[in-house]
Amino acid sequence: MWFRLTMFLLVLSALLLLVAAGSFYYSNVEKKIMVDIEKKMNIHLQTASEFLSTFISENVKTSKALAEMEPIKNVLTEVNELNLKAAINVLNIFRNTYEVDMCYVIDRNGIAITSSETEASNFFVGNNYTFRPYFQKAIKGEPYVYMCLGFTTKKRGVYYSQPVFDTESQKPIGVVVTKNKINSIETKISHALTGNWILGDPNGMIFASNIKDWRIKLMWELDKISQQKIAASKQFGDYPWEHINITKQGNDRVVDQYNQCYFIKETSLYNFPDWKIYYLSNIQTAFEYLSDPLLEFRVPIILLSSLSIGCFILILYVVATTEYNKKKKLQEALQKKNGYLLSLHETTLGLIQRLNMDELIENILYRAGSLTGTSHGFLLLHDNKSDHLVLKVGFGRFVSIIGMKMSVNDGLSGGVFQTGRSRAIANYSNWQDRIDHPFFQEMKSIISVALKRQNVTVGVMGLAHFDSYQVFESDEMEILEKFAHLASVAYDNANLYTELQLELKERKSAEKKLEKLNIELERLAVVDGLTQLANRRKFDKHLKTEWRRMTREKMPLSIVLCDVDYFKQYNDYYGHLAGDDCLRKIGKVLANHIKRSGDLAARYGGEEFGIILANTPIEGAYQLTREICKAVQDLNIEHKKSTVSTFVTISAGISCMIPDNNTPTELIVENADKALYEAKSNGRNQAFMFNV
Repeated sequence: MWFRLTMFLLVLSALLLLVAAGSFYYSNVEKKIMVDIEKKMNIHLQTASEFLSTFISENVKTSKALAEMEPIKNVLTEVNELNLKAAINVLNIFRNTYEVDMCYVIDRNGIAITSSETEASNFFVGNNYTFRPYFQKAIKGEPYVYMCLGFTTKKRGVYYSQPVFDTESQKPIGVVVTKNKINSIETKISHALTGNWILGDPNGMIFASNIKDWRIKLMWELDKISQQKIAASKQFGDYPWEHINITKQGNDRVVDQYNQCYFIKETSLYNFPDWKIYYLSNIQTAFEYLSDPLLEFRVPIILLSSLSIGCFILILYVVATTEYNKKKKLQEALQKKNGYLLSLHETTLGLIQRLNMDELIENILYRAGSLTGTSHGFLLLHDNKSDHLVLKVGFGRFVSIIGMKMSVNDGLSGGVFQTGRSRAIANYSNWQDRIDHPFFQEMKSIISVALKRQNVTVGVMGLAHFDSYQVFESDEMEILEKFAHLASVAYDNANLYTELQLELKERKSAEKKLEKLNIELERLAVVDGLTQLANRRKFDKHLKTEWRRMTREKMPLSIVLCDVDYFKQYNDYYGHLAGDDCLRKIGKVLANHIKRSGDLAARYGGEEFGIILANTPIEGAYQLTREICKAVQDLNIEHKKSTVSTFVTISAGISCMIPDNNTPTELIVENADKALYEAKSNGRNQAFMFNV
């Protein structure tokens, strides 16, 4: 009886306590709701800010790594087909590896010279981006992040610009830009938050939001001058812009065009203090259950609810505990995978520029081993000549067997090489198909994956445990396969770089040879092969050039035509070889006397020679010609068939004119030829001036 009374009193006391608690709860519910709303809004704002900051900072690393690539520097130094091909290859690797929307390169003049291969790539190349702040900042050596509406694509994106520095001068020679669409992070934030959110610039322009109709609109109305300033920057497309018709009411509330009232909180975006993230929570939704008519009968409802609460508490506890444990396991798995992906990302940035294959693979193996908790790894490459797998790279215990050859049909590595499929052995020392070698008897567990190039297996990469029977999990195999794929990509990149360097070297060598041949051909085209003086073609061309120059300067131009006296008789008596030698010696005399830059000595034809003397009156030409005649005679070349001397002599005719545009150049040559005729007629071995 007392037991029942005691239980009844306890139950009654519990009910009264629940009623009192319910009444107290009701009286304070509004206050608590306000506190909860503010707390949730702060959490949502922090979540959105962290997502955006992480999104921006991760992609800054990508653009920085791209700016340090050698092919990017080469194409900015010299734009040619070879450099463009190498640059596009690097841009495509970055675009596909990091899933960015676009990568492109801008020269120091602001012109986009190349981009990754996408549907919009043709619209980027050739455009001038000097008006973009991300170019203006980067070309001064400052990395920059810029959020705007694409000038070409008209799509929203986050642009990351990095200066590309010249290797020697360390001065910016151009800018590399990567663009990421805002859509992915926008969707991620929208899924994580329950209310409405806005990312806005200092003027209240909505750049991102979970509400599609709000994007690229103003939060509130701006005056025309302010909108025109925004339009001048070309950051958000064409003016004018609509606004979403929300009005501020105090510091923490706004009302939209439908008179819906919202709590609003804001926070600055990290590294973008003028940009704000706004979170809006509908006030009516938060408090609508307080106006429910049923709450007028709150006492009986609270009594009935209190009885139910006790029954559900245990159930909810069990369910909550189960869900909590599941989420905890999922969170641990997610953190582990994120660690793998972060390491893979860092490995990509660290290895993408390594072109030494052994150094490349050793670094990849070391990072993969660090992720899986082992310090022993190896790389086997197929030797086509011996048809064996050769251990090329190893770390940990595998260093001791570098160079070891294995059959392509034996052991775990042979099976992976033949099938191209990854495999893990938990207890390798007791595995019946293991290789019979003392080294492998101490191995506890092993994992091997195929290394492929263009879908052809070229080797095997693996990790092992020697100290414990630690089993390699499937996710560790997946990560190792990604590292193997990365090694393959970097291997192809290294080979491509080597091939391009060889091709470039051969092309430069061929260009140098061709340039030398062209110079020699040009020289041979205007030089007489016997005397090494200018030929008749060069004489005619030079005469026209000097004729035009003397016409402009109104200065005299003199022409001398020389002929070897009785040269036919000399050839007949002494022979053609002696005749050639005679002409060579006379050519040297002319070359020694004609030294001014505007003058020219040439073999005019046969035994005739011509001399062009710019800015020289006929008296000066006559004096020089007499010196040449004497120098030829002083060569003392015997000439028994000459009637004027016992040695070879020459006769010369001299003509001089002040050129003008109405007189043909042939006239001065004809006059010199007439003077030469007079010199021969008057006894040879002399110079004769033509008198106009």
